[in-house]
Amino acid sequence: MAKKAAKRYISFMKRVEIKIKAHKQIAKLSKQEMREIYEALAQLENWPDVPGVKALRDMPGYRLRIGRYRALFEVSGDLLTITEVKIRNERTY
Repeated sequence: MAKKAAKRYISFMKRVEIKIKAHKQIAKLSKQEMREIYEALAQLENWPDVPGVKALRDMPGYRLRIGRYRALFEVSGDLLTITEVKIRNERTY
Protein backbone atom coordinates (compact mmCIF):
# COMPACT_ATOMS: atom_id res chain seq x y z
CA MET A 1 0.00 0.00 0.00
CA ALA A 2 1.39 3.37 -1.02
CA LYS A 3 1.81 6.09 1.57
CA LYS A 4 0.29 9.47 0.97
CA ALA A 5 2.85 12.16 0.51
CA ALA A 6 2.59 14.76 3.26
CA LYS A 7 2.13 18.30 2.07
CA ARG A 8 4.96 20.51 3.16
CA TYR A 9 4.76 24.22 3.16
CA ILE A 10 7.90 26.26 2.97
CA SER A 11 7.81 28.90 5.67
CA PHE A 12 10.19 31.81 5.39
CA MET A 13 11.13 33.85 8.42
CA LYS A 14 10.06 37.47 8.23
CA ARG A 15 12.17 40.32 9.46
CA VAL A 16 10.17 42.20 12.10
CA GLU A 17 10.76 45.94 12.46
CA ILE A 18 9.13 47.93 15.24
CA LYS A 19 8.65 51.64 14.60
CA ILE A 20 9.75 54.14 17.26
CA LYS A 21 6.12 55.17 17.83
CA ALA A 22 5.22 51.57 18.72
CA HIS A 23 8.23 51.25 21.07
CA LYS A 24 7.11 54.42 22.86
CA GLN A 25 3.56 53.11 23.21
CA ILE A 26 4.84 49.83 24.66
CA ALA A 27 7.24 51.64 27.04
CA LYS A 28 4.27 53.25 28.82
CA LEU A 29 2.95 49.83 29.92
CA SER A 30 3.81 47.69 32.94
CA LYS A 31 6.79 45.34 32.71
CA GLN A 32 4.51 42.28 32.56
CA GLU A 33 2.47 43.76 29.69
CA MET A 34 5.64 44.80 27.88
CA ARG A 35 7.02 41.25 28.15
CA GLU A 36 3.77 39.73 26.83
CA ILE A 37 3.64 42.14 23.90
CA TYR A 38 7.27 41.66 22.86
CA GLU A 39 6.87 37.85 23.08
CA ALA A 40 3.77 38.03 20.86
CA LEU A 41 5.51 40.34 18.40
CA ALA A 42 8.43 37.89 18.17
CA GLN A 43 5.97 35.26 16.91
CA LEU A 44 5.34 37.42 13.84
CA GLU A 45 8.63 36.13 12.41
CA ASN A 46 6.63 33.01 11.50
CA TRP A 47 4.19 34.99 9.33
CA PRO A 48 1.58 33.91 8.11
CA ASP A 49 1.37 31.06 10.68
CA VAL A 50 0.46 33.35 13.59
CA PRO A 51 -2.82 32.97 15.52
CA GLY A 52 -4.84 36.06 16.37
CA VAL A 53 -4.07 38.00 13.19
CA LYS A 54 -6.78 39.55 11.03
CA ALA A 55 -6.69 41.84 8.02
CA LEU A 56 -8.01 45.36 8.63
CA ARG A 57 -11.08 46.36 6.66
CA ASP A 58 -10.95 50.14 6.28
CA MET A 59 -7.20 50.55 6.03
CA PRO A 60 -4.27 48.54 4.70
CA GLY A 61 -2.48 46.17 7.05
CA TYR A 62 -3.22 43.67 9.77
CA ARG A 63 -3.75 43.53 13.49
CA LEU A 64 -2.46 41.08 16.09
CA ARG A 65 -4.56 40.51 19.18
CA ILE A 66 -2.48 40.49 22.38
CA GLY A 67 -4.92 40.31 25.29
CA ARG A 68 -6.58 43.72 25.53
CA TYR A 69 -3.97 45.28 23.24
CA ARG A 70 -3.74 45.31 19.45
CA ALA A 71 -0.57 45.56 17.39
CA LEU A 72 -1.12 47.10 13.96
CA PHE A 73 1.36 46.11 11.26
CA GLU A 74 2.01 45.97 7.53
CA VAL A 75 3.73 43.29 5.46
CA SER A 76 5.91 44.11 2.48
CA GLY A 77 8.00 41.34 0.96
CA ASP A 78 10.09 39.81 3.73
CA LEU A 79 9.69 42.85 6.03
CA LEU A 80 6.93 43.06 8.62
CA THR A 81 6.62 46.57 10.14
CA ILE A 82 4.79 47.13 13.42
CA THR A 83 3.38 50.65 13.30
CA GLU A 84 1.33 50.94 16.51
CA VAL A 85 0.39 49.09 19.69
CA LYS A 86 -2.84 50.31 21.27
CA ILE A 87 -5.28 49.25 23.96
CA ARG A 88 -8.48 47.96 22.39
CA ASN A 89 -11.37 50.43 22.54
CA GLU A 90 -13.87 51.99 20.13
CA ARG A 91 -11.18 54.28 18.65
CA THR A 92 -8.42 51.70 18.10
CA TYR A 93 -8.94 51.14 14.38
